[in-house]
Amino acid sequence: MDIASLIQFGSTQLRNGLRKLTSLDEQELGILSDTLRSLEAPFGRSEIRALGEKLNERAPGLSNDEWADVVAVLLQSLGDRDFISFLQDSHIADEKARERLETILEPFKSNHPITKVIEIDRFIEQGPRLTSVMCSCDVRTKFSKGSDAVADGEQYKPVEEFRLAIATIRMETDELEYPIYFQLTERELSNLVATLETARKQLQYISEKNKEQSHGSAH
Repeated sequence: MDIASLIQFGSTQLRNGLRKLTSLDEQELGILSDTLRSLEAPFGRSEIRALGEKLNERAPGLSNDEWADVVAVLLQSLGDRDFISFLQDSHIADEKARERLETILEPFKSNHPITKVIEIDRFIEQGPRLTSVMCSCDVRTKFSKGSDAVADGEQYKPVEEFRLAIATIRMETDELEYPIYFQLTERELSNLVATLETARKQLQYISEKNKEQSHGSAH
C-alpha cells in the first residue's frame, strides 16, 4: 500500500479512516492488534476488506468498510515515514489527531509481526504486482462461406465449420495503465495451470526451507 493508493479513494474517506482510528478505545485497539496478526504479505485491497469483515464480527461498532479504512490508514502510517507529515500538510490531521495517531502506532512498532509483513510487502512492490484477474469462457463458431450466400442474404443458410471453446483472461497490474487481455484454448489453459502449479510447489519448497533455516538459527 502507498499514499497514491489511498488518495484515489478521496480525502474524505482518508479523513474518516483517520478519525475512526484515532477514536478507537483500548479494547478495540486490542482486537485490531490481534486481528492484524493474521495478515500475510503481499496484501492489497481485497485482503484489507477481508480484515474489515473479521474486525466487524469481533467489534461491530464499525462497519466492514469503516474497519477496512482504519486498517488501510494504520498500515500506511506504519509503512511510510512521510505519511503522517502528509496528513498534516493536507490538513487531514490536526496536532491532536497526530499525537493520538503516534500513540496508537507505538505498540505496533515494537515486536508486532505486522511490521515484518509490511516490510515484506514493500520489498515485493519493487517489481510489478498483479492486482486483478478475471476469466470468462465462451464458445466461438466458425461459419463457412458457402456458394449459397448472396449479397442480400435472403437465401443464405448458415453452415458451421466448427466450434471452439475459448477462455478469455483479463489481467491488471500496478504498472500498466490498461488491462491485458489474451485468450486460451483448453489445452493452452491446462498447460498454463500446470506451469503455475509447478511454480507454486517451488515457492512452497523455498518457503519451507526458509522456515527451517530460520528455526535452526534461532536455536
